[in-house]
Amino acid sequence: LDENELRTIAPKLQGLAVEAQNAQNWHCARSYCEGAVKWYKKSKDFNNAYKVQTTIAETFVAEAESKIVGDKPSHMLAGHFLECAIHAYREIPNKDRATYKVNERIDELHKKMTAANQLAQNEMTLLETPGIDISQMVEDSIKHVAGRELSTALLSFAYIARFADVEQSRKSAQ
Repeated sequence: LDENELRTIAPKLQGLAVEAQNAQNWHCARSYCEGAVKWYKKSKDFNNAYKVQTTIAETFVAEAESKIVGDKPSHMLAGHFLECAIHAYREIPNKDRATYKVNERIDELHKKMTAANQLAQNEMTLLETPGIDISQMVEDSIKHVAGRELSTALLSFAYIARFADVEQSRKSAQ
């Protein structure tokens, strides 16, 4: 591609990203933006690359906000997407962060993430499974190493479990 063609690809991807954002298709919007960032960097247009990188971060913020509205809000998911936004902002080099007010935005998002994570604790529920009786395994393990010197006992304990037979595993898989 010549230089003129190279410069047209990233803006086209940005346009597609805007369409995806308007449709609230956050993943797709980020994918287009990630492509635009790569093409801007390839054409050495770092200013636009970092500008689009902020858009990537903000799609994570928008997705986080979309997770706390509606019938089943999830602050846990919101916290996750806010963390992703912070990571996206951190892709911008330190020397260029002041231009895009990255550090201020990261601080703000960190506070929102902390609040979301606090609320996420209320969403967690206890899951219980029936107990598993491992008393026989414990007894067998103790018998396996009893009466041995420490180094020998540790070695014996490390190899107490049998390794899978590769040939047998292949046969059973077929």
